[in-house]
Amino acid sequence: MLVTRRCVALLVLAASASCDRTPTPAAAPANATAGDAAPAADAAPEHGPTARANPPPAASPQPAAVAPSVAAAAIAPRVDAAAVTKSKAPRAADAPRFTRAARMRDDSGSTLQTRFARTVDGKRFVIAGAAVLSLGDDGSVGFDPESLRGIDDVGFDLEGVSVGMVWWYAIAMGGASAEGTFLTLGMGSGSRGGDDVPRVYKRTGGVWSRLATRKPSFDWYYAEYGPWKDGSLLGLERYQIRGPGSEDGPSAAQQRAFAAAVAKQKPLVVVRGAPKAPLLGSGTIETFASLPSGEIFAYVRHDESNELVVWNDATGTLQRTPVPGMDPVAPRLLAVAPDQAWLLGEQSGEAREGGGLLVRWDGHGWTQLATPCNSQITAMAVAGDGHAYLTCGVDSDVRVGSSALLRLSDGEQPAPTFEEVPLPTESGEGPVDVLAGADDTLWVLTGGDPLNANALWRTGAAATEVEIPSTKQTLRAVLEWAPPRPLDATCEHPWVPLPPGTDRVAAEAAVVAALAELDASSFGAELLEARVQGRVELGVHLPMGGGKGVRQRVAAIGKALAGKVGEATCNERPPAQEPPDEPVP
Repeated sequence: MLVTRRCVALLVLAASASCDRTPTPAAAPANATAGDAAPAADAAPEHGPTARANPPPAASPQPAAVAPSVAAAAIAPRVDAAAVTKSKAPRAADAPRFTRAARMRDDSGSTLQTRFARTVDGKRFVIAGAAVLSLGDDGSVGFDPESLRGIDDVGFDLEGVSVGMVWWYAIAMGGASAEGTFLTLGMGSGSRGGDDVPRVYKRTGGVWSRLATRKPSFDWYYAEYGPWKDGSLLGLERYQIRGPGSEDGPSAAQQRAFAAAVAKQKPLVVVRGAPKAPLLGSGTIETFASLPSGEIFAYVRHDESNELVVWNDATGTLQRTPVPGMDPVAPRLLAVAPDQAWLLGEQSGEAREGGGLLVRWDGHGWTQLATPCNSQITAMAVAGDGHAYLTCGVDSDVRVGSSALLRLSDGEQPAPTFEEVPLPTESGEGPVDVLAGADDTLWVLTGGDPLNANALWRTGAAATEVEIPSTKQTLRAVLEWAPPRPLDATCEHPWVPLPPGTDRVAAEAAVVAALAELDASSFGAELLEARVQGRVELGVHLPMGGGKGVRQRVAAIGKALAGKVGEATCNERPPAQEPPDEPVP
């Protein structure tokens, strides 16, 4: 059956803006507000022709490229019992007031996961799925659909996204805001087989390009980014086993090959810039944070223990602090200054009874603080006035089952205090991420859990509330700005453009007749007006799932229209006018 559809422009969010940063992997974000550095000139990534791996604890000897001086701390992080007990936090009398700046669209069946991000030049962003939106100092939220040019649409189609079977989620972003930005996107799937390998993109000339991340035994991706000395950018790699498998998982031989390949890799590398990253010893680097002044903070896991590591580039020394018994859930590090860094997450183990984990570095050692958090600390940010803000669950008389925004006043020992900062959110929509902006502005994402935010808030004067693009809107922009791809037998969405001025009625009749001769009407060919790189184009869309008949059907359409067709490509183009969403059952 041939269907005809007409045109409407893809929604574009209004806003001008400057932007900002906050890295985050798939679990939970922690927003570093370190000093800014000028972007570095690109250099070959430190891994060279062979990938690096985040080695398993048992097989992680690293080559001695750098021989730092190592100082082992005499004590583990100590809990400051005088800090605060794990109970409800008082509400701050002088709490900042928040205005909703953006809201997610309730988009039939699609899943949207959001993250804050900040680049080394001080620009701030919120990433919603694959869409990167700028956060302006004036409170504006800006989005340009063309900014998605180059994001890979392989594995995505409008039908799959519409029913919530596939979606993007942001893992991390770093680098400079204009050129040399790196973005790691995960691909979620509701089908059997789980999620795809995360994809790493680099932005150059206003276009994203996907990096080659496949190696013989594994795939790699950057899970975190951090600014470092001389304007360079560090990246922490993660690895996934690859190779033919079965329902029982990888074979023993595949696992051995993967372990051997991973053991040779260096997980912390310079992604952009000239210097070489130091070796932080054996073990698995769970998370790291870095500063343009050269310091690196890392949480390293070993077989039966773990440690906090601090690299001082000026002195070439490596300080290790053993933390026996601590096994945090979703640990994250935030670096603010050489004498201020934070480890956050969730405590685990029966002895610790869960609750938020918060450990502070003061330039000499690490001190664990008791908090009122009864669940994971999902994010933290430090404003210019010195106040630290964090998000976690807290017992409350006014909230049930929701997280809270806490302000940590006087982070120095011995008695920091936590106060709850209220937000005008709906029930069950607590804060899940926080970012410090210019002039002590705070940005907060709220939602039902750390991976699914539905609103964006900011302090200061009221701004015009905008709509953050949904997964479907994002995919439409990706499909519109995707470069033409050659037609081949694997193509699932052939597109045959027709010249301007084509008689629609005559063209429809000719295409229907041509496909009927091939008994191909069941493939749902569509004559439609679609958006193609900023313009509306009439063409024929053949959603058919690939196969040997692709070229035959495309040729039949060309013949039926007396050759008056453009060059066919393998692109699903978004309809210029999309019918309204049907309610989700």
